[in-house]
Amino acid sequence: MLSFIRRHWVAYAVGAALALLLGFGAAWFVGVKCSTPEDVRAERIKAEQAATQADKQLEKDTAGSNEASDMGSAL
Repeated sequence: MLSFIRRHWVAYAVGAALALLLGFGAAWFVGVKCSTPEDVRAERIKAEQAATQADKQLEKDTAGSNEASDMGSAL
């Protein structure tokens, strides 16, 4: 079997090159066609940042009210 491969190595090399080209071409095509558009990504980032800021504000408000209630119970 190895002798057959040695005699036909060019066909194997061409086949491997075609497989690589088809694989990379398909990956590029899917990446271009199925990727999320830039404006949608920007909207998601803004929404995520707004949610993070709201969480931080809620934590800040909650921490402040806990300190005030602790002071009231100490009196």
